[in-house]
Amino acid sequence: MQTTFYDSLQSLQQNLQSLKAQATFSDPELSSKFSALMDSLMSFAEETNTNVSEVVISTPATSQPVTVRTTSEHLDTKVIAAQAPLLNSPVAGATATSTLLLNDPYQSEVHKPTPLELSRQTGRTFIEANDLISAASNYGHDYRNWAEIMASDDPVSTLRAANNEVYNSDLEHTPYARSEQYIAEKDVVAANGNFAIVEGQNGYKRLMLVAKDGLILTQAGTHEDQIRSNIERFGFNPSELAPLIAKVEQFDNVLAEEIRRALG
Repeated sequence: MQTTFYDSLQSLQQNLQSLKAQATFSDPELSSKFSALMDSLMSFAEETNTNVSEVVISTPATSQPVTVRTTSEHLDTKVIAAQAPLLNSPVAGATATSTLLLNDPYQSEVHKPTPLELSRQTGRTFIEANDLISAASNYGHDYRNWAEIMASDDPVSTLRAANNEVYNSDLEHTPYARSEQYIAEKDVVAANGNFAIVEGQNGYKRLMLVAKDGLILTQAGTHEDQIRSNIERFGFNPSELAPLIAKVEQFDNVLAEEIRRALG
């Protein structure tokens, strides 16, 4: 069985983005190095994707399945499985109340751009475009109204607003999410809006970005650029993070200062 190099690169880009979003580290230096590595790999994939589309590679005739453990299984500080009752649950069959969202999670595919198309239209890098697109697309479910987003005067700002609305709506935005992907109320040190300080099994605390229903989206980051980038791609309100700085300062002065710089 054969597949084009172009298709393989598309898959690689999606996998790298998923890995970058899921991985979290307690060591800021390690987190920074990992992010830089992912960005470098995605930049290489982008450059190759732009210049090569006809190379054909062969898929090995036989391959052995590889068991990959989830990020939470690797971490000592994984959040205990339970949905936080302080947050609202998604409602099955709920309808969109914004023109930026559609009721059919598959309808948006008709007008959905590729990262390269969004990059060319907006002047953003391929990585930035890919981050914005992948921020609110889960298991093929994408409620965003791409026709309206791409026709707007500022597609990036409109897309960020749509990403925000996805995770603050009652729509079932993340089907098949496992229980351990939700924060447990007993592990929440403090929360405000889409930000929560979560304590793990060994007492290690992390600042997380969360959806309205308590779904953990990603670690906010450990340095100002990463924190700012994550807030922007999900379209969350940075002013909601400010009240948590004092809480963060109680266990991590360095992170508290990085948050201050990220918020300007």
